[in-house]
Amino acid sequence: MDWLSQRWGAALSLGLACGALITFVLALSLWQANITAHTLQERLLNQVTQLAAALGWEDAEAMTRVDLQQRIPLLDGIARQLQSFAALQSNLRIVTIIPREGMFLYGPESHDPSDAGRQGEPYKGSSGDLQTIINTGQALFTDRHADEYGCYIRALAPILHPRTGEVLLIVSLEIPTDLWDRNLMRTWLPGLGIAGLFLLIFALAIVRTLRAVEQSQGRQEQGELAAIVVTTLIIGLLLTVLGTLLARQINEQEQLRVFDRQASQYAQRLREVFQRASDDLHVLARFMEVHGADSRLDFIDYVRPLTERSPLQAYMWVPRVTPDTRPLIEAQAQINRLPGFRLHEYNPADGIRLVSEDSLRVHYPALYIEPPGKGWSTLGFDMGSHRSHRIALMRAVSTGRVIGSEPVSLLYLDAGQDERGSLIFKRVNHRAHQGGEADSDPLGVVAAAMLFQDALEKVIGMHDITVAQTTMQLIALDQNAAPSLLAQHPATEPPPGSGPFSVQHAFRQGLSPVGT
Repeated sequence: MDWLSQRWGAALSLGLACGALITFVLALSLWQANITAHTLQERLLNQVTQLAAALGWEDAEAMTRVDLQQRIPLLDGIARQLQSFAALQSNLRIVTIIPREGMFLYGPESHDPSDAGRQGEPYKGSSGDLQTIINTGQALFTDRHADEYGCYIRALAPILHPRTGEVLLIVSLEIPTDLWDRNLMRTWLPGLGIAGLFLLIFALAIVRTLRAVEQSQGRQEQGELAAIVVTTLIIGLLLTVLGTLLARQINEQEQLRVFDRQASQYAQRLREVFQRASDDLHVLARFMEVHGADSRLDFIDYVRPLTERSPLQAYMWVPRVTPDTRPLIEAQAQINRLPGFRLHEYNPADGIRLVSEDSLRVHYPALYIEPPGKGWSTLGFDMGSHRSHRIALMRAVSTGRVIGSEPVSLLYLDAGQDERGSLIFKRVNHRAHQGGEADSDPLGVVAAAMLFQDALEKVIGMHDITVAQTTMQLIALDQNAAPSLLAQHPATEPPPGSGPFSVQHAFRQGLSPVGT
């Protein structure tokens, strides 16, 4: 009986030790899963906040006044922006919700046109979260949300009017719940596996302890000692593996937080570049309205100080040329010692070609470029002949705002692989129309060229080892939208076949639109 009691006591002790170890392992796994969930929430909130900032309040305000069930350029453009952003991240869905007259309506979405049939319809889900955003004006992470397309985890962010603080639009960034659960489950699997091994080891030890087979005292003691040593080594090894995994994840999360802060600083510098470009073009447009565009030397003297302190590559004067004013502009080019000035344009079929003398269309050729440099290849090029430039240019002419084009090659006659950038336009009115009446034709536009690679090198500093190890590029949401800064840390690639939830792995920082 004493022998049996000793064995049951030993088995009970092993069982208690097994339960304590498994509880400890599961607690560590729970802590690890909470860290992962908190990080994913932060990144989802950061993504939706930056997306709301990139969309801008001007278009959001315009959407509050239009018929959402009609196909108009404003709504189509925003839908393309959302589709472009969602395409950067697999399984991501973006929905806009517009508060109007005490109710909520669906706005443009990132789905394919065949699936995005809810635009203009009343919002069907619970409005509690939306009302919280209306009351607080703050971004919000919500738990599982179901609609006719499935079940999603989402983060919401408002677009506020800068003066009144009114919520104009709510942006919802959503990912499927099964993808969210898979990301969390990956953090649980190592702990569950180790807990299962503990259970197996202790179960074998308990069975061995309770075995009723008679053994000699010496052999029994040796066998139990060996079992204790092996079990202790295995437990120590498994706990070391679990602790290493947890420490590695905590270290990676801290690295990503530091990386996010650095990328935010870089994006802030680039925002300042765009704001400086906007301010410079406002001032330059006013100068051209007051002093006219007759003297290239006056233009150079005024612009040269701007180029010395700016990462922008060039400033340009782009007159509006009609069939009646073309001889005058060509004569002006000769007077200002620009013998290479020839009016040429881009044609999708023929590429770059000269504009015929009998052309009846309106052109916007670059006349003054400072500093010249490679920009001589742009001299005389009709900015309105290239689609991406034309969209931005016509919007700048019609609105009077500073508008930037999507990234394209800027050096048409000697284009290089790295010479992609944006042209930024500001309307210049005639002296008699300096109020900027919408129905008056402009004198022309002033433009600034930004080559993205040069801007990144000047603003960020490519000698920085952190940046040298990071993939950084500028991307555009749409033809009329400001670029975003895409920064990818090389150590955070998702494992193969894990379902790339890139909110966890990449940082995308929207830049303030050049549209002031």
